[in-house]
Amino acid sequence: MCDRAGDDLHIMTQPYSYREDPQVPAFDDSAPIAAMDAECAICSWGARMIHRLDHSRRVRICPVQSDLGAALLRHYGLRPNDPTVNAALKIPRSAEVKFPT
Repeated sequence: MCDRAGDDLHIMTQPYSYREDPQVPAFDDSAPIAAMDAECAICSWGARMIHRLDHSRRVRICPVQSDLGAALLRHYGLRPNDPTVNAALKIPRSAEVKFPT
């Protein structure tokens, strides 16, 4: 599959398929992780809100500018440098994160 710019993208949608992807660095996936733009003011606000509302303190923020963040987004067919991509959230089966309503 190719994106609008003609770059090859591989899309794997099976749960935990990134574990088998040699392009994704190994990481602790026992807690939720949000890949967010560290240079975007709106994304930074979103990251602060996640931390403010995550009373379990389990959600981790991973900058899309990092090797891991960029690899995760590419794995799921998203472009890390696309300004319309502001977050991708991975919730493990064992995680229970409850945000107040």
